[in-house]
Amino acid sequence: MDDSTFNANGKSMATNGYCLVATPTCGEFTNREDKIKSVYPLEQNQNKPIKLQEIKDKLALFPTVDCFDETEQKCNACYGSGLVDFEFDYERKSYELEGECPICEGEGTTLQTSKIPNGKKNLTTINYFKLVYVHLMLSV
Repeated sequence: MDDSTFNANGKSMATNGYCLVATPTCGEFTNREDKIKSVYPLEQNQNKPIKLQEIKDKLALFPTVDCFDETEQKCNACYGSGLVDFEFDYERKSYELEGECPICEGEGTTLQTSKIPNGKKNLTTINYFKLVYVHLMLSV
């Protein structure tokens, strides 16, 4: 677990180095109570509760993208073995070696994405929105 999510003062906190968001304790994160006072000066802290409905309303305005089904299929390059033969010539000699298939990376299968959307929608990869005086980032 990285240091950007931690517990302190009876809360779970997350930061991007610019902004700190705190919630009631919701995980077994490292206790950093001894460190936060020097990093987040109390005179700059704002104790501003945000209602969940406010966040949901903002998220409803986010742009969405279509979702597509992915199915696992046998790799056509290595016929599912995960290995391929390589052949090359150098100074009038032929060399042949067997190695990991570069298409499926040795797995023997590849993911095929459908061409038609499945009807589901997801938020775009990264979105920003302003809520009260805090800028929040959502990574999906």
